[in-house]
Amino acid sequence: MRIIITLMLFVLMHISVHGQESKSPKYFLNSKEFSLEKVYLNPTSIDSISVEKESKNGEVYIFTKDKCLSLIPLKILIKEYTDIKRIGKSTLFKINDKYIYDIEGIEFDESYFIYVEVIDVSKAQYLNNNYKGLTIVEIDLETEKRKPGIRIRGNHEIVENLNK
Repeated sequence: MRIIITLMLFVLMHISVHGQESKSPKYFLNSKEFSLEKVYLNPTSIDSISVEKESKNGEVYIFTKDKCLSLIPLKILIKEYTDIKRIGKSTLFKINDKYIYDIEGIEFDESYFIYVEVIDVSKAQYLNNNYKGLTIVEIDLETEKRKPGIRIRGNHEIVENLNK
C-alpha cells in the first residue's frame, strides 16, 4: 500500500512540475510578435486567428481587418483624454476593471470607444497620508458607443410617507 501511495505521489508531482514548466504560446499580430497582456485589441477588428501547434510552445497568429492597425500608446492616450501632465509613481491604472501594475508598452486599438475617468482620492479622509496624492485612472474599452444614461430620481417625501 505504501508503495502505491508513494508511486502515485511521484506521478502527481511529476505532472504538476511538468505543467508549471510549459510556457505560453507566442502571439503575433499581423505577423509581428506582441504581448497579449500589453496590447488591448478590439475583437471587432479581428479578421482571423490561426494556431500553429507544431512549434515548440505554439504560436497564435491574429490578423486584423485593417492591415495597418492603429494602436495608441498609454502615455499618448492619457495626454489626449485627461489633464494629467506626467504619469508619476502616484498614478494607478485600472483597465476594464483590472488593475495594471506595469504600464510599460501598453497600447490600445484605436477602434475602441475609449472612456477615461480620473479619480483623485485626496478627499478620502480614511486613507493614510501616504495615499493622499494617489490618482486612479480608470479606462473602459468598449466595442459600442455608450447610450446616454437615464436617471430616475424619486421624491424623498413620498418615500418617507410610505414608511409610516
